[in-house]
Amino acid sequence: MTTFNAIAKEYDAWYQTPLGMFVDEVESNVAFGTIEIRPGMKVLDVGCGTGIYSRRLADMGCSVVGVDISGNMLEIARKKVPEANFIESSVYALPFPKDHFDLVFSMATFEFIHNAKAGYFEMKRVAKPGANIFIGTINGDSSWGELYKSEKFKENTVFRDAHFKTPIDFQSIDTQCQLKTSGCVFFDPATPETDLTWENEKRLSKMARPGFITAVWQKKI
Repeated sequence: MTTFNAIAKEYDAWYQTPLGMFVDEVESNVAFGTIEIRPGMKVLDVGCGTGIYSRRLADMGCSVVGVDISGNMLEIARKKVPEANFIESSVYALPFPKDHFDLVFSMATFEFIHNAKAGYFEMKRVAKPGANIFIGTINGDSSWGELYKSEKFKENTVFRDAHFKTPIDFQSIDTQCQLKTSGCVFFDPATPETDLTWENEKRLSKMARPGFITAVWQKKI
């Protein structure tokens, strides 16, 4: 928590770089192409950070509740999405009753959740029967994962506290309810700005490991 509080003001800056903007575009395209978003849905954004996806979900007409362990991140999220409700909370003990949300959503958070299964089942607990639980995270088995796991990189970033997941990890969390897994960001982290194109993303999808993986489950009635 201390680490994320310290970088809260700078967190969004990476998303304004050419690499950050394209990664964000690719990841959000996969996320919102995987799950159905309907106006009026009550959505829980787990690990909402500064409210990047909370803002998008609210713009789609959702009633958004965001949770994060960083109070400083939440201060920014409240200014960015004033109509949403933000609560400081761990994923392991969500302060909501069971069967409460139409969608439980987590983007770029599970790399910092060490016990993925416990986090997932707490998210599932607060989802309504029939609701989807969506998770997107960095793939530990990729060039991006290798970069973030390197000692030199971890030394100066929040990724020193990360615990990366792989597609196999996702497949074993809840085999009874999983609907779909997917991947994106097939380009290398060192890709030149001029090569950050959808054409290259699609071409590399046939030969490279995805840097970002997603999974969606549906809670059974």
